[in-house]
Amino acid sequence: MFLPNSYDYSNLPNRKTPDLDLRSFSQFDTRLAHCQKCLAIQPNLQRNQQKQIFCPTCGIQYIVNSPEPAKVIQTYFRDKNLYFNDNNLDIEHLKQLGAIAQRLNTDPDYPLMAGLLKAMSLAKKFIHFTSLGISHQFLGALKLTSQQIPVKGIVSLTSSQTYLLPELSNYTHESPKLEIKPMCETIFNWDIIPHQKLIVIDGLIAFKGSANLTVTAWRKAERNLEEIEVITNMDEVIYLHNRYFSTVWADFSSDGKAIMIDYDNLEDMAA
Repeated sequence: MFLPNSYDYSNLPNRKTPDLDLRSFSQFDTRLAHCQKCLAIQPNLQRNQQKQIFCPTCGIQYIVNSPEPAKVIQTYFRDKNLYFNDNNLDIEHLKQLGAIAQRLNTDPDYPLMAGLLKAMSLAKKFIHFTSLGISHQFLGALKLTSQQIPVKGIVSLTSSQTYLLPELSNYTHESPKLEIKPMCETIFNWDIIPHQKLIVIDGLIAFKGSANLTVTAWRKAERNLEEIEVITNMDEVIYLHNRYFSTVWADFSSDGKAIMIDYDNLEDMAA
């Protein structure tokens, strides 16, 4: 029997939790891809009433003039490196991330920040995050991680945090795979500045709650002054990612309402 993340484990012997929600293994054993515009995680794209293939998160349409549009789009996604598991189930990777979640949920002496940094160090595919502000320590860790994998984030800044803008925007050559979109608060836009706090690693584990990606917030969480929840149910991880990260990321995209795929320019139609 596998228990949901919301289950009260305090009444169980030794407060044991599942290493990882194994019900979600079947989901990971399917091909998962990012939408080009919003980076939403999708097991498959859908068709609208006009039979056009589209992303259900941001609504962008993938238009191709071909008798086999699904095959063309699959090739396009592979050419653009939008597939991130491609039917490869890495059990050891799942176990490693699950062990971190288990320890965070059962060992009160295991620092939350240590668990996050360990999970980040194990990331193999991507890290996506949103935060209100960010500490230099976390930014450094993300820059280090992005030497190997894509890291993309949305950082909202209050008027007192604009000093972070140069560090977030001016040194992209140091870590080309790190892409951060800063949003600055003004008296005109405070009501639309994202306030959600979410970190998703490889589509397998998510950290959510009230804590910004700052050292102060994560240390306050150790004293129950901030809330941080570790999610390992893949359905919930994907839901959180698509709702709270992808919908905002789409606003920064240069893609419009449709992506025209040129059948003749695809690299490998045999894929």
